[in-house]
Amino acid sequence: MNKILLVGNIGNAPEIFKFENGNVKTSFSVATKESWKDKQSGEWQEKTTWHNIVMYRETKLQKGDLVSIEGKITYRSYEDKDGNKKYTTEIVSDVAKLLHRKK
Repeated sequence: MNKILLVGNIGNAPEIFKFENGNVKTSFSVATKESWKDKQSGEWQEKTTWHNIVMYRETKLQKGDLVSIEGKITYRSYEDKDGNKKYTTEIVSDVAKLLHRKK
């Protein structure tokens, strides 16, 4: 089963692409944080991970919103403007819930 659940903050304003055939693709990034207490120093550590999110519909979510994202992990390749092959990992979301809107 390919299923992921993320809770984090939207890092950039969602970009909405509308295709000629009427389909819509929305993309944005979400930052998740994890924290732990270092066993040697006893100090709290924190790590932020950024996730690329893709939705095949429009959204009213905004930069800074705390969201819950459900979806699946996908991998794809593409060529950049110089013709170099690039690889990316994305979360294709089928459920995105607003948990808290940043004022």
